[in-house]
Amino acid sequence: MISSMQLVRTAFALLAATWLFGCHKEAPQGQSMTTPGPFEGTVIVKYEDPAKPVTTLTYEIKGSKFRVNLPEETNQGKKGCVLFDATSKKTLLVLDDRKVFVTIDLASANVAGAIMPKLDTNAKLDQGGKIETVAGYDCEEWTITTDTGKSELCVVKGVPWFSFGSGPSGAGEPAWIGEITAGKYFPLRVITRDKDGAQKRKMEATKIERTSVADSRLEAPPDYHEVDMKELLMPAAMSAVPLHP
Repeated sequence: MISSMQLVRTAFALLAATWLFGCHKEAPQGQSMTTPGPFEGTVIVKYEDPAKPVTTLTYEIKGSKFRVNLPEETNQGKKGCVLFDATSKKTLLVLDDRKVFVTIDLASANVAGAIMPKLDTNAKLDQGGKIETVAGYDCEEWTITTDTGKSELCVVKGVPWFSFGSGPSGAGEPAWIGEITAGKYFPLRVITRDKDGAQKRKMEATKIERTSVADSRLEAPPDYHEVDMKELLMPAAMSAVPLHP
């Protein structure tokens, strides 16, 4: 038999929980990366994967272009960068030690398949419309569910990201996959989980700063020359983007 005092205590506990939930249910609103215009600045992103060293990358973004340096710790200490232009869909891998650059076709199966997960026709996207704040900026929360697990994304529309064309899934894929792989959504946070809900990998922006980015930072240096060495350079290209939804 529950005593009157226990009922009173339970009632107060419920009231306290309700009050706390009411006070904290709305997260502080962050800034918009696309207001008043196209974003220009830097985004520092931390990648966590149990099978690899923790990696921190800095994206330099200006309008439809961005630059990300190759992580030296996973690239034998060699310096270079990846340049991407969302308007032309052009991707360049630049290697400083050789003073060369190579054009990469991200829509090709071998590249997209190595960076993107396999999303089949059973994959489902939930765009709940919930707005979260990551590193002080607003992003929209999405969830992609597959037979083997799920990916929790928080994305910003209108900030450039790698374009994979039609994506790795091929014919018969859901229409929304093409929307994600079109390079129009920058992920400020991605958490991938297995079917039991355990975290596998995580990517999250830790600092976002509006600052000037010189045009020269988004182009191959004029004294570098283009080469066609995709097979040899592919490992370096993969290390530039160690995690993607």
